[in-house]
Amino acid sequence: MARADERAGSAIDGSQHIYVGELGERYRELDPAKRYTLMCASGMRATVAAGWVAGQGIGNLDVCFGSMDAGQSGTWLIPN
Repeated sequence: MARADERAGSAIDGSQHIYVGELGERYRELDPAKRYTLMCASGMRATVAAGWVAGQGIGNLDVCFGSMDAGQSGTWLIPN
């Protein structure tokens, strides 16, 4: 959900990047059978995006609060 500049310094290996502003066009790339953790700089965009994505039938979602750096530590995951 992060902007490209936010993700550049803290991308997680193997992660998929979809900016929240592109979700309407790209959500079909997500496999409803997989689990996804949504991240942005603070967690606000990820929360909004999680609600929207869930409305599209993709419900196995987590939101990472506290920034992408916090998510890499594994301590700020909040299951939706």
